[in-house]
Amino acid sequence: MGWGIVHSVALAAAVIVGCVWLILTDRGGPLARAIAFGILVGIVVGVVLALNLTNQAWSSVADRLNVGIDPAWRILAVAAGISAIVGAVLGALVGLVRGGARSLVDGLVVGTLLGVIIGALTAITFGYQAGAGMGVLVGLLTIALLPATWLARDGIDTDAIQARFYPARTIASTKETLEWLQQQNPTGR
Repeated sequence: MGWGIVHSVALAAAVIVGCVWLILTDRGGPLARAIAFGILVGIVVGVVLALNLTNQAWSSVADRLNVGIDPAWRILAVAAGISAIVGAVLGALVGLVRGGARSLVDGLVVGTLLGVIIGALTAITFGYQAGAGMGVLVGLLTIALLPATWLARDGIDTDAIQARFYPARTIASTKETLEWLQQQNPTGR
């Protein structure tokens, strides 16, 4: 039941973002590519998590590092720690590219938090059903987030939207019809 609720919300978000994309841009090609990419990402994530490949990789790394942490928490600690470091470096690089000390600190903090979350999620042993459920969820979120980020990045062309939805031809033909009617009956309105 929990997966059904989560998947339904993610599917609704994907459908809503897709509809908003089509209304605002009137371009179906990028939306179709986002859907195909989301399906591909969902399949890959589902297979990787269902087969516990990430957990096995983190287990191997934790065994090689031989840190003095309780074995029950070792995999999770190593995965979260390494992912936090990688996320912090990547976030700092993105912040540095965007420019300014504020962007650098923001990138560092966001990268660290995302790294911890991704590390913790990839350290978990999911099993077949939960791994497939996570794959579906990640695929749906990818389908929802790609067009949303494109809209946020490119902005919304209000002139193009107005040109598509403003009934200029109808107004022009109505004016022509009124002029014709006034010529046919000059004494009336």
